[in-house]
Amino acid sequence: MLATMLIWALVGALLGFLWVALVPWVTARALGLDAIEKVSDWYLWLAQSCISKSALVPRPGTIDLVAKRYDAEQKADKDTAGSEPRHHYNSFGGLRSIANKPFGIAPYNIDEYVSPLLAEIAEKTKELHEREELGPSNSDEGVMLDGVPIERRSKLIDVTKARDATTGSADPESGHRAFKKTDISQERFHEKMTFGQTVTIIGALVVSMVVAWLLASRDAPSGATESISFIMLAIPALGLDKDDIRKGGVILAAVLGSLVVPVIALLTYGFLAAFITFGAAVVVAGIWVGGIALMGPSLPIFLGQPLAMIHWTLAQLTVGQGVIVERDTGQFEHHRLNEYPDGQGISPDYWAQLSDGGVIDIDGSPGDLLRFGWAPLGITAEKSDENMAAISSTPTEEALTDGGHLEPKNQRQGWQPKFPADRLEADWMVTLPQIYKWCQGSAESQAVREGRDTALVNKGGQQQLSYVVYLGILLFSMVSGGFIGLIAGGAIL
Repeated sequence: MLATMLIWALVGALLGFLWVALVPWVTARALGLDAIEKVSDWYLWLAQSCISKSALVPRPGTIDLVAKRYDAEQKADKDTAGSEPRHHYNSFGGLRSIANKPFGIAPYNIDEYVSPLLAEIAEKTKELHEREELGPSNSDEGVMLDGVPIERRSKLIDVTKARDATTGSADPESGHRAFKKTDISQERFHEKMTFGQTVTIIGALVVSMVVAWLLASRDAPSGATESISFIMLAIPALGLDKDDIRKGGVILAAVLGSLVVPVIALLTYGFLAAFITFGAAVVVAGIWVGGIALMGPSLPIFLGQPLAMIHWTLAQLTVGQGVIVERDTGQFEHHRLNEYPDGQGISPDYWAQLSDGGVIDIDGSPGDLLRFGWAPLGITAEKSDENMAAISSTPTEEALTDGGHLEPKNQRQGWQPKFPADRLEADWMVTLPQIYKWCQGSAESQAVREGRDTALVNKGGQQQLSYVVYLGILLFSMVSGGFIGLIAGGAIL
């Protein structure tokens, strides 16, 4: 009887796991988009509660989820999920939040948190530059083509292209590499005695001993000891409508399906088996959710990061195809990436429902999606006057020339800026000085300086054996060797 109840308790425990890991997202996908968004947000909240501060590290074809913690020595956020410790700075202000927890996007090829909006501007800037439509003009001497047009509609973005906008080229491992190299350069300063010094002292002992023994064994004159000592001292030292009814039916089916195992226990082994099964399921589900809610922020990284990845995977399974949206207010949101039906004459490829109920249209293709949590994931930015006004310009009609382009009267270091007409018609136009102001000082030498300075503070110093002490030890070694040689040779009885 006891063994049977233990088996039903185990079955109930497994049922509790299913209640959290399977029933919610399966039910949500049957109910519709609103339920999908709510359940995925719930899984995301559990994930971020486990990991606290985190980042997505996009790399070609995939994305890694890592726990980030502030490294006071490097003055950056650190993670150890890679082959070497990685650090990311926040020069761009890319560290935001998701599910009310610190969150950022930290590409593998740049030591900065990046904004998807910045990555989109950087990609467009590089495209124009490669087409020779931005920068020094090939046809007009002294003319600098300017103006990066940005359209209102969002698009799926490869955030690793944000590196094209940085003024430096430091990657996330640059600081640690500088630390290691500086640490290696300081190793000799932590030795009591170098290998060469040790060999010199031992050699002095042996040589002086052999010379003294040879002289003593050949009946050297009585002044031999003084001569040998003098020679040794002289040696130098060395360094409710139909839809409501359908939804109600789905929820009822989910509830009944969740209770089918306790009902089987009731019908086969009685009330006690059913109670144990149901109770074990409730306890396991309650410990899972309640434990994360109460103790999640205090979990160590080696537990929090895998648990966060499990819940991110459940959120991705809920939506089926996800997208990270950088809202115009700054925070990140995770939503289902919905496809527009083919042949509908609709220009955007995708759309997503935002947390405030609005809809964002998104251009892109399946090739722009990365694999994350067993499902595709895209990244995009919402654009509006709220986040674009500070980084864009709106020229007046009066400033246009007869040719339709804009040539400001002021020059930039001898260059005459020129804005082609088509760029003035875009929703927003970002100028090169505005991009430079945003990106100045990013991914430069800070990581290398901090890594070097940390190593110098922790590992630096001077050799612990002073030269005077070393010289004394060397002389003592020579005298001792000579004394031992004289005894061995019979000069001293």
